[in-house]
Amino acid sequence: MVRESGRVYFVRVDEIEWIEAAGNYARIHVGPRDHLLRETMKMLEARLDPEKFLRIHRSMIVNVERIRQLGAELPRRVRDRARERRARPRAEGTAIG
Repeated sequence: MVRESGRVYFVRVDEIEWIEAAGNYARIHVGPRDHLLRETMKMLEARLDPEKFLRIHRSMIVNVERIRQLGAELPRRVRDRARERRARPRAEGTAIG
């Protein structure tokens, strides 16, 4: 369950694609949406199933079932995707893009 902008979203753990650090917060990426959670990566890592989630960097946890390819540039591709998501304009009145 994620609370954001006065709304409650129910997020299934298996639908989480990846999680990135945002200071003392974490941004959870679920399909076309992302949710900002007031938890540290360390706290989330402790709560997630280590068989399904892997911390590949101090600022990134991935759902191993969502990995499509492995390679030296994978972390860069994930970071680029995150930048693209943040750069997209959001509709007025929409809490999450």
